[in-house]
Amino acid sequence: MAEPRFRPLAQAPGAAVLDAHTGLVWEAAPAAEPVPFEAAARDDAAGGWRLPTISELMRLLSSLPAESPFPAPGPGTIFWSSTESPFAAPSRVRAVGCEPSAGTATRNGPLLVVRLLDKRTRARVWRVRDATDTSSAGRSPDRERDD
Repeated sequence: MAEPRFRPLAQAPGAAVLDAHTGLVWEAAPAAEPVPFEAAARDDAAGGWRLPTISELMRLLSSLPAESPFPAPGPGTIFWSSTESPFAAPSRVRAVGCEPSAGTATRNGPLLVVRLLDKRTRARVWRVRDATDTSSAGRSPDRERDD
């Protein structure tokens, strides 16, 4: 029998979940309250946690099975990413929005839309870290880069 894709970690029950497909560890649930980008980025690297790239967020949100341990994001939910656009002003960063489904939903949930948001906008934070990262720096030198 195949191992499950998502496995709660024993050292942090209820706090972290390993995605066996990507090797990433996600917080068990995103932050409840939306915050501006600067607040989300300021808390980065505590215990190795960081904001996910846009690709990491899209991979997670677009493939959440119904039996995953994560809460399903509701329509209108927006998550910050660490991915800045080389074509936008420095005051803007990419985020993922879960749009209300009007017949255009993915098979696993709401339609996902990548947006460029002003950093003063409030969005939710769902932190991630590399499964092998035990440092407090939180950044893997070979981490994927999104442009």
